[in-house]
Amino acid sequence: MKKIKYYFLLLLFMLPICGIAQNWAPLGHGLEYPAFTMFADSVDNRLYIGGNFKYAFNSEEDTVIVYGITAWNGNKYVALGEGNSAGNCTVICPPIRGIARFRDEVYADLQDVPSGSGTIYGIARWNGERWDSLQGGIKSADGFAGKFSAALEIEDDLLIGGLFTRAGNIPADGLAKWDGSTWEAFYFPGLGSDNWICCLSRLGDDIYAAGNFSAMTEEGQTYDIARFDGEKWHAVDGGIRGGLGHVNAMLVFQGELYVAGFFRKSAGNAGNKIMKLGASGWQEVGGGIIGANADIHAMAIHNGALYVGGIFDWVGDNVPAQNFARWDGQQWCGFGSDFNLGRVLAIESLNDTLFVAGGFRYIDSTLVNGIAKWVGGDFTANCGATNGTADSTGPASISIFPNPATHTLHLQFSSFQAQQATLTVHSAAGRLQYREQLKLSPQLQQHQVDVSAWPPGVYFLFLRAGERQAVRRFVKKGTG
Repeated sequence: MKKIKYYFLLLLFMLPICGIAQNWAPLGHGLEYPAFTMFADSVDNRLYIGGNFKYAFNSEEDTVIVYGITAWNGNKYVALGEGNSAGNCTVICPPIRGIARFRDEVYADLQDVPSGSGTIYGIARWNGERWDSLQGGIKSADGFAGKFSAALEIEDDLLIGGLFTRAGNIPADGLAKWDGSTWEAFYFPGLGSDNWICCLSRLGDDIYAAGNFSAMTEEGQTYDIARFDGEKWHAVDGGIRGGLGHVNAMLVFQGELYVAGFFRKSAGNAGNKIMKLGASGWQEVGGGIIGANADIHAMAIHNGALYVGGIFDWVGDNVPAQNFARWDGQQWCGFGSDFNLGRVLAIESLNDTLFVAGGFRYIDSTLVNGIAKWVGGDFTANCGATNGTADSTGPASISIFPNPATHTLHLQFSSFQAQQATLTVHSAAGRLQYREQLKLSPQLQQHQVDVSAWPPGVYFLFLRAGERQAVRRFVKKGTG
């Protein structure tokens, strides 16, 4: 029966195709139905995949029953217990949209699943042998399982976001804190019981929550994104505008906060479907995503560039890019790939390999059944004009050296006028590493920053004066 089912799927999704696929390769023989989320786990070198599929195909002869969640170990798909369980997967499984690691365990968005330690509601943890419930789990207003879709480690706890009104026995409005054994309240000023938090990010000392919600902050009512400063929630430059607007993805790229989803410039937003938070508020990202009904579902950083996926045909200055594109901070590029009219729903990077998943069966002429990896090296089919350079709006002419730096980072800068400025350095994950106040002058100035004790990695240096800023990327290597 399994082999018959597999060939039935091949016939069902067979469509006219053309071209020679050289840039994408399947993972095994793919999945039965779409994947909605992926999590790249560098701890155990596995790609965790969640969706509403019941089967994963390693080959024509090797079908694995996975019940909505599986792990790709580099060679094959493996089952994680009974996932969302047979009882929930009569035809398709309830869609899994959240996966994360906390300490030594993987957490996933399981729903109404019996377990040895009680029924699982909305979230469970995998200990390597079985799924365990989390002290009552998360529940919606009607008492059924809630939805877990976002996670962020804060100090020694895991901040959980999603769609739920209770975490264990604690009232919660889509946000709660888990310490590994018990739930703790984490106040979120949502209005109504249907607030969905899709994404959590940290930039500097602040926590950002985004999704589809309305919230009452210190500045008043705001929509779809809010900032927590450690004590209070704040609006973020007017939030997301437009009655149908919402955020599907959020991350920190080159030291700045990016949000993407369904929102339009015509509704008063700074960009179409993607924006970044600059020193003076929301800013456009190279022209954004073109098309009134275009939508971004996923973003990921791979080899220093930002990749976006969803449903669209054009990006930036009319660059052809079907459902998948790259932004390097200055320029949009497309890849010439045909995703067979299927949306890209998830993107991840693991061990220098880029993965995509979604509602497509083919990419170009290659049958991938909803999931694939990029094998095309540096190939891009087309790129747009270069824009968005830091110097065009910068407060100063600035250079940094050496790069990479081990002990001391040297700065040289001069300004067109005397003014006060703030120098900050953020890690690639957005954490504030350094802050200093400077006074700029028209003369050439020398400055030094001691980086010897900083962890190795990529950093972004910002020099801000009023609404203008300059940005430089550098690498810290060694331990000093």
